[in-house]
Amino acid sequence: MGNDRILLITVVLKAAEAPPAPEEGFLYDIAIEGNHISAMGLNGIGTPLPLPRPPEGPFLLRIDNALAAARDLLGWPVVGLEIRGNRIDHNLRNPFDATLRAFAQSRGLGGISLGLVDRLQLTGNRIEANGRSGADPVCGVFVQYGEAIELSHNVIIDNGEAPGANQEVQDGQRGGIVLGLAANFGLFARLKRANDDAAVASAARVLANHVEQPVGCALVARVFGDAMVNDNVFASQRQAVGGLDALAGTVLLANLAGVNNAAMPVNMGIAGAASNLGTNLNANAAAGNGDTLPIGAFNRIGARRQPLLVNAERAAALLPLGSVMYNDNQARAGVAHRAPTMQLIVGYDDVGIADNQCHCEQAANLYANTLVMGASVRASGNRLREPRAQTNLSLLTIASRANNTSFNQGDHCIVAQDTDPNPPATVQAGNQVLLPSAVCNRFNMITALMFKPITSVNG
Repeated sequence: MGNDRILLITVVLKAAEAPPAPEEGFLYDIAIEGNHISAMGLNGIGTPLPLPRPPEGPFLLRIDNALAAARDLLGWPVVGLEIRGNRIDHNLRNPFDATLRAFAQSRGLGGISLGLVDRLQLTGNRIEANGRSGADPVCGVFVQYGEAIELSHNVIIDNGEAPGANQEVQDGQRGGIVLGLAANFGLFARLKRANDDAAVASAARVLANHVEQPVGCALVARVFGDAMVNDNVFASQRQAVGGLDALAGTVLLANLAGVNNAAMPVNMGIAGAASNLGTNLNANAAAGNGDTLPIGAFNRIGARRQPLLVNAERAAALLPLGSVMYNDNQARAGVAHRAPTMQLIVGYDDVGIADNQCHCEQAANLYANTLVMGASVRASGNRLREPRAQTNLSLLTIASRANNTSFNQGDHCIVAQDTDPNPPATVQAGNQVLLPSAVCNRFNMITALMFKPITSVNG
């Protein structure tokens, strides 16, 4: 080059990265439509059983095993899955040996078994007669973790034929529809682009399905986000064994979202409560009272929630709401049930249950046809039937902020209670009990003693 200088450039190429194995990537926009799927050894639609892993060893091997365990539990992620108009019957024909029973403790097997899925639409399918016996844990539809799930207009019946009265029922994941966890954090939406409407979609929508389950709940849904369960038929002949599923005969719906606002003052929420707390502190400091709050300032906040006010506003922005709608469903439990409730619906946010017809034939051990718990509860227009005289309650509702339980009809007692020392007055109007009893007053008193805090006297 010029000026008798030579410029030497050395280029070192980076070694090409090996592409991931074909079975180790995400799957996108899958559609399974109009098929007849039958006589499979395992699931009609699902992920394969995991391969055996080597024993624990060096640290890196333990990391690999941990990742493999997560992959075994969740499968490979599917972003955008539509399962429409299929007939899925007489699958899960393999005998339940020790390996399959162990696997069924953490993942449901049967008609459809999914791991980690985003934007699932399962519509218009007939899922029937999967599994050899209801003594084994069998599911019609199982989702381990999903976001923005919709199940609508499906017929899901007779998955796991009812066993004999003396046949032992094995523990494991079972039910007509089982949602291990449905959420709406918007994790996959954020992977695609910063802002996406899917990030604020409902966690789960269960609409207009017909579900008859021989053993176990017709619906088991664990949710972290808004949930809608409307216009369905749910029926179950016999309860499951073990775990929370055994607490409810036909429907178990638990929503953990909204715990950050669970018992904050009405129209305030946790962020507003934190702001209100700061205002009170500043006002007292200006008055020469140091950090002492006025008497009764925490009455509406509650001592059990004061530590949550630290960084409350920041935390609240990261968590979804947890509203629950359970409307216009028909639910039924058979005479062989022994669960303490037929329907158990629990949330930390608003819970609305309206215009449902709930019929429980259970012969013994029924504490309440339907038990509802939430921050604010509205239960209205429901018909609750229990022909057996041993039943205690038709409907029990418990709210931490506001409770309106009105215009329901029940064969047995209807009890409504709140747990806040200074809530809006609980509303009970127009409820009708067809078989009134003196024990109803005792149940009201017992419930108040159990759940209603005693208001302290400031002096």
